[in-house]
Parts: sequence; structure tokens; C-alpha cells
Amino acid sequence: MISVQLDKVLADPSRIKKRLKIKTSREDAILDRVYAEAVNVLNPEYVYFRCSGAEGVKERLCAGSGDISKLLSGVVECFVVICTVGSGYAGLQDAYKKAGDMVSSMYLDLVCSDTAENLAEYSSGLIFNRFFDVENHAKTRRFSPGYGDFGLGEQRYIFSLFDDRELGVSLTESMIMCPEKSVSYVFGVLEK
Repeated sequence: MISVQLDKVLADPSRIKKRLKIKTSREDAILDRVYAEAVNVLNPEYVYFRCSGAEGVKERLCAGSGDISKLLSGVVECFVVICTVGSGYAGLQDAYKKAGDMVSSMYLDLVCSDTAENLAEYSSGLIFNRFFDVENHAKTRRFSPGYGDFGLGEQRYIFSLFDDRELGVSLTESMIMCPEKSVSYVFGVLEK
């Protein structure tokens, strides 16, 4: 796994406050406390698989998904990525629930979810910039299993592309990633 500095992907508390319509100083103080505690337990990491040189990967991803076929149509390269904020938040989440503090639990869930989404977007940019120049190439949007007709069952194939030792993420029988605040996705690179 490749580590990312937390400050590059950490959820923006002002966005969360706006989304939750937080107006009281008590709610504001709770979110601030949760945010400060989350900083101590989040560990953003990602791993990627570059599809070029791996025969049939792009074709297998496109099989059965018109949405992925459209996304990867005409790309010169595609990548499969798994990222996570780590499992450290789970202990904090459990502590909130044990104490009956469901507000803090919900706020933590939002901070971790937003951070995971930020990590997915940030990691796609890092990968793109590592291999391609923006003058001549563009990256497609990210697309994850469970979006459109890209079935959640495709998680199994995505995970098969990686050596288990690389991953800090596992997959349950029902295709849910553990830790839960993890994202898998595919993106492509087009020539301009």
C-alpha cells in the first residue's frame, strides 16, 4: 500500500457542517471533537494495478458492463485502484456506540466516508500524474463496482488482480470491503 498524507485527503469539516446543517455551538463542538479524534486514527493508503501489459484485464472489466465499456472506450490505459482510510476508526466508532453517543458515531462515519472519497479522487490524480502528462492526456472519471451496471460482484475480480499481501483491505462474502471506509474503482486515460 502507498501511504498518503492525511492532510491531503481529510474531509473538510465546513462541508460536513453545511451538509448536516449544523447551527448550534453544541453540535459544532461535537463535530470539532470527533474531527480531532479522527485525525489520530485515520491512515489513508492505496494500491493500484496498471492494466497495460496484463492481457485481457480491460476486456474482462468491460464484459457485462456497458457503463465500464463506455468509460474505457478509446482509452490508452486503465487502472484499477483500492484505497482505504484504514481500520483505526473502528475502535473509536465502537467506543462512541458503547457510550450511547450516536451523534459522535454519525459524525465520525461522515468524516471517514468523505475522507475515503477524497482519497479515491486524490489517488487517481497521483497515479495519472505519475505516468502521464496533462498536456497530452486526460483521465476519465472514477467508476466503482455498484455504480450503474458495473455489478458489486466485480469486486471479486478487482481483488484477484492484487497480491493479498499488498492489501490492507479484505472482501466479505457479500462483497463488502473491510475496513468499510474503503473504495475500489477503475479509471482510464485518454489521449487529447
